Amino acid sequence: MGDLCRIAIVDDEFIMRQGIKHMLDWEKEGFEIAGEASNGKEGLELIRRTQPHILLCDIVMPVMDGLDLVKIVHTEFADMQIIILSGYDDFKYVKETLLNGAADYILKPALSPRDLLKSIQKAAERIPGLQLKRRKASSLESAIERYLLGYEEKFESAEAGVFFTETYFCLLGFSLALRSERNQDMSRLLYEKTEDCLEKMDYCRSMKLLLKEDFLCIVFNYSARDAARVKEDIRDMMNRLALVHRKVFAVLGRQRTEIADLKEDYVKDIFPGADQGFYFRGEPLKLAGEKNGTQREPDRFDFNKFANRLNGKQYEEAVFMLHDYIIHALECRVPEYKLKNLTKNLLYNVLSSMSGDRQQYDRMRNEYFRKIEGADYAEEFRAVFEQLTEELARGRQKDDADSTISRILEYIEANYEKDLDLADVAGVFGFNYNYFSAYFNSHIEEGFSEYLNRIRIEKACRLLEEGNCPISHISGMVGYSDHSYFCRVFKRFAGVTPSAYRRSRNREVR
Repeated sequence: MGDLCRIAIVDDEFIMRQGIKHMLDWEKEGFEIAGEASNGKEGLELIRRTQPHILLCDIVMPVMDGLDLVKIVHTEFADMQIIILSGYDDFKYVKETLLNGAADYILKPALSPRDLLKSIQKAAERIPGLQLKRRKASSLESAIERYLLGYEEKFESAEAGVFFTETYFCLLGFSLALRSERNQDMSRLLYEKTEDCLEKMDYCRSMKLLLKEDFLCIVFNYSARDAARVKEDIRDMMNRLALVHRKVFAVLGRQRTEIADLKEDYVKDIFPGADQGFYFRGEPLKLAGEKNGTQREPDRFDFNKFANRLNGKQYEEAVFMLHDYIIHALECRVPEYKLKNLTKNLLYNVLSSMSGDRQQYDRMRNEYFRKIEGADYAEEFRAVFEQLTEELARGRQKDDADSTISRILEYIEANYEKDLDLADVAGVFGFNYNYFSAYFNSHIEEGFSEYLNRIRIEKACRLLEEGNCPISHISGMVGYSDHSYFCRVFKRFAGVTPSAYRRSRNREVR
């Protein structure tokens, strides 16, 4: 008989900690969760108190980050195995954590039960004298659970035909891992309320399955005559649960005639869809296959370009990249925990790279990490994110005396005679067209076209004063292909026509 291998989870995201805790049947695999913490300082206290065998640790955290925690743990607990979690792939962090004793490095967006188990088993093998203890499970519930979770290729159970006697099946799934505003665990209350509702549905069979501990799935077995009634009562149940906690969100699978077909609904719709409540405020139930907006993979973030801009102190361009990509991710309906983790990681990079008031940047990081985590719905998240990017932009304007707009004006000054337009300049500096237009207007009192025309007319005035070059040639020299248009613009700025301006200057010289 071996020992259970103890695991500590240190991550500032509650959803991520809950996801890891319930991603596997830990005890069955020979592990147990020793505890969890939300930052490096709390994590160090937890580790010293519980003495875990393995540490799962995020990099980006408030108070004490993962890199500092890893260094301390490696010094104090030589045999402890460390697995680093991160929201993005950056070799700088991979190298530093591995050099400081980490056994493995896992990207959160790509985290799966199989990969997590494989990584932890690999780490456990490196612990001197540890032999994992496993338990076996049976029963109809366990058979369905193992089949849905992918541990079994086929569903086989002699008990199924005895328990489920009606024609049709459907599967409902939702997370119980919700906390109140006072940070109280709501899972038990939600579970009890669910049981109360199911008791009233005594005209059909139902079986509760706690997959990943806090992810509740319910198998319904019913007759053809009760099909509409079952769907109506499930919707009523979810509305009642939403009164307990507003973030309750469930996905109901299709009507099936075989238990084995429920796995398709679980894998394709229910489990991946149950974290989409972030995008459906006030809607506690969605039906599998229902047209309710498309979740799709976002374009890959160009982290190298982002890092180059930060290294080149092009902070406003980097903030724009951050803004543009996160809005794109929102439109793609990236799952809540991935969206928040990505946002915090990119924000961490921006604030860590900026020169200036470190105390102010630390304040911003802690404040916005908290606000990002506290946003329950996409609309709330977007409002916080817009506030964040505005504050970042204001901060850089103050600290850098607006070096970016200076470079833009220098570029216009050097290229005014070319066929310039707003889109061209936006492209040169890596700005989105609409964003650049608003950005330029916020820094320069006149718009882009007015500013360019003024620069050109100032240059034309000098040429008119300096020699006898034909006016038609001067219009082309300062960027106007249409001579008559040049004359109209010149008169609007100078108050007189180009020829009148030249005559007046010549008289002054005499």
